[in-house]
Amino acid sequence: MSIVHASSKGQVVLPRDVRRRYGITRGTRLEVIDSGRGTIVLVPVPDDPLAALDGMLAGGGSAAELVAEARRLDALREAGRA
Repeated sequence: MSIVHASSKGQVVLPRDVRRRYGITRGTRLEVIDSGRGTIVLVPVPDDPLAALDGMLAGGGSAAELVAEARRLDALREAGRA
C-alpha cells in the first residue's frame, strides 16, 4: 500500500509501480468513481474500448463471472453519480 499527498490543486502522483502495472502514461485518461462510502476508485479508460475487449473471453472466466464483474463495476459507477 502506498500513501500519496494531494497538492493544493488536488493533484496526486501515482506510484511508479502502479503506473507500470496498469500501463498509465502521460495523457492516460482515468475515470474517477466515488463509491459514496469513503472510497474513490481510478479506472484507466482505454483509447479504443472495442480493441480493449478483443480476446476478453479467450481463456478467461465464465460468462456468468464476466457479467457479475460488469454489474459490480456498473454499481460502483452509479454509486459515484448518485
